[in-house]
Amino acid sequence: MGMSGYILDSEEQFDTKVEEAISGSEHIGEAIAEAMKHSNLTQMNEEEILDYVHEGWQEFWSNYL
Repeated sequence: MGMSGYILDSEEQFDTKVEEAISGSEHIGEAIAEAMKHSNLTQMNEEEILDYVHEGWQEFWSNYL
């Protein structure tokens, strides 16, 4: 599996955590805080995580507006 497999698995775990945070949060600040708790699973920096959560939030909640 090697290092690249480990990185891909970690990124997939991060994606799952962010999706769960977005769908389970009442506001974006909660989702961001939860995503930051799992930042060790991704190669993204803080700014990239913020952008990623914002994009996911918009995409997810646009289905309900």
